[in-house]
Amino acid sequence: MPDPIEARGYAHPEALVSTEWVARNLNDPSVRLVESDEDVLLYDVGHIPGAARLDWHTDLQAPLSRDYLD
Repeated sequence: MPDPIEARGYAHPEALVSTEWVARNLNDPSVRLVESDEDVLLYDVGHIPGAARLDWHTDLQAPLSRDYLD
């Protein structure tokens, strides 16, 4: 039976893991977890121990903004 994550057809399923995998590998020094939440303030409230913070507002969006002409 295929992994449920892979069955969904993600572009890079090898980059996604299950919560069970995270629990098994949480203390593995060769594993680095990256956490990104919809609300960027949640990382400061609590996060996966050792996880790197990815702020999608600043790390994944271009800073260029556009507006209507007057």
